Amino acid sequence: MEEEGTTAGATTIDDSASFEAQAAAKKKAAIRNVGTLTPVEDFQFLIEQGSPSFNEVCKQMCNLILELINNSHGDALFEKAVQCLKCLREICIQKLEPKIYNDLEVLIKKQASTIDGRKDFWNKIVDGMFEEKILI
Repeated sequence: MEEEGTTAGATTIDDSASFEAQAAAKKKAAIRNVGTLTPVEDFQFLIEQGSPSFNEVCKQMCNLILELINNSHGDALFEKAVQCLKCLREICIQKLEPKIYNDLEVLIKKQASTIDGRKDFWNKIVDGMFEEKILI
């Protein structure tokens, strides 16, 4: 009888894992835009899917990065913005589209000089103060 209980318990764990896998698959299928919760994963997924277009997905990521920088209270969202920048840079290099990333860097630098409190973001990038330095 104990064996049946153990088997039933294992089945429940397997069912639970299967349910979680199905839920994750449904979530991925529902991704249509780069979101704020998991932007790097969303961006990578959309690039892999090829829809929307590469340029559209990059535009979404660029807009999100700017939103994270500009709406951050202090430096609360800076690390997430840096992770997004790093991912965008890697994908743009892979796809031989460096202009998208380079144009964003120019815009970030320009905004940093005109928006109070955002110069610190640019300075941290230049000084390499984030865990994983981005090459500019």
